[in-house]
Amino acid sequence: MQITDILQLATRVFRTNKLRTYLTVMGIGVGIGTILFLVSLGFGLQKTILEQITTSDALLSLDIFSESSSVIKLNNKNLEKIEAIPEVTEVSPITAITAQVEIEGLTSGITINAVKPIF
Repeated sequence: MQITDILQLATRVFRTNKLRTYLTVMGIGVGIGTILFLVSLGFGLQKTILEQITTSDALLSLDIFSESSSVIKLNNKNLEKIEAIPEVTEVSPITAITAQVEIEGLTSGITINAVKPIF
């Protein structure tokens, strides 16, 4: 079989089964589009998450919570010890108070964060 015979056979099949040819081309197009969409979505989400994780504040700050911890007791003496570490530039204790507020029949939960100012 020669190349011209193969091309004539292929084009004849495409012309006789137009609906099948159209559906095949559309299926391939949708499949490729879906793969491209999912890959670009994955790369976009990865970039966004890495940007949020690697911000300068996230890497340079340390949050310590001591509400129900029996290991770390956070008091003024321990704050002074933390402040004495050479790599620590500033220590700022924070107090978070949660409450439920009702104003004119509307009820909402609020959180008040109180921070000692550093000058």
